[in-house]
Amino acid sequence: MKNFHLIFLIVPNLLYSQITPLNTEFNQDIVWESVFTSGPQGKVNRGIVDSDGNCAVIFMPENMTRVHKIDGVNGQLIWTKTINNTVGFGITEFYDSGRVDYIISGGKSSSQERWVARLNGDDGTVIWDKTYTSPGNAWQFDGIRMTIIGSDNYIYASGFIGGDESGTIFIVYGGEAVVMKIDPFDGTEIWTNINSDSEYSVSLVESSNGHLYSAGTEYGEDLILTKLDKLGNEIWTQDISNTSEIIPADLTISSNDILYYGGHSGRIGPGDPFDYSCVSLDTLSNVNWKKHYANPRGYSLDHIRNELYGIKIGTDGIYMFGGTGDEGNYSSVNPP
Repeated sequence: MKNFHLIFLIVPNLLYSQITPLNTEFNQDIVWESVFTSGPQGKVNRGIVDSDGNCAVIFMPENMTRVHKIDGVNGQLIWTKTINNTVGFGITEFYDSGRVDYIISGGKSSSQERWVARLNGDDGTVIWDKTYTSPGNAWQFDGIRMTIIGSDNYIYASGFIGGDESGTIFIVYGGEAVVMKIDPFDGTEIWTNINSDSEYSVSLVESSNGHLYSAGTEYGEDLILTKLDKLGNEIWTQDISNTSEIIPADLTISSNDILYYGGHSGRIGPGDPFDYSCVSLDTLSNVNWKKHYANPRGYSLDHIRNELYGIKIGTDGIYMFGGTGDEGNYSSVNPP
């Protein structure tokens, strides 16, 4: 009876805390749409629009990283770069001497060590390519999920060592969170902070006063936020209360230093449906609000898996990016 009452109390809270839009402009006002079919297929893990207005995406066919640079005006492919024996997770713009370059990151080799490279934005050639190793057994894997360029023009990287799964952009557990500082001109590791209180540093942001905030997680536990200085010293690590239902994906920060932690949360229903989730925090890790956002396409909520992969702050609101798929059979009330 105790288990029954516990489930009864929790499930309605998840169901009725959703924000469901009344209307949508799904697929409206598309300027161009391009499909690229040359070369091996692979899941796109990250994309950016750079300072020149062009697009760059990183994806991971089996045992390789591929990067496409795409003209932002007409959607035409500018160049493609393939790097074998790697898995590509993240991509960031690095602007230097009037040219946009790209910092790409992920894992390298069969043991999947942390990997970062810099590509020439004009033609995709590799400027430098670095692997950062740590001891571990054959069932432990490392990776750099994302990077940012700090206000001091250095690369700051977030990821993990000793994870329990290779070749995936999704959250891996069993390891330790890693934050790194890297020289953008040759890839030299300046410092590495390893945090055993978190299994994964999912994303990283910098506040207006120069502190770094790392979005962390542990399996089945509340979300984690870590504050560091630019010397690599951990100032504190805090659990974010009442967030254990959220699988984290990304972190962003506003100009007035409000943090937005994005992810997705599961619900009861056919096909294990999910909703987008967002937690607003101050830089002391106090929660301002937590919201869940439901499928916008009019289908039954019981059949929709909304998985959030990225979150950004704009001048007019918060933008959440991800996928929405139909799990199991469609609802008889809302057919496809």
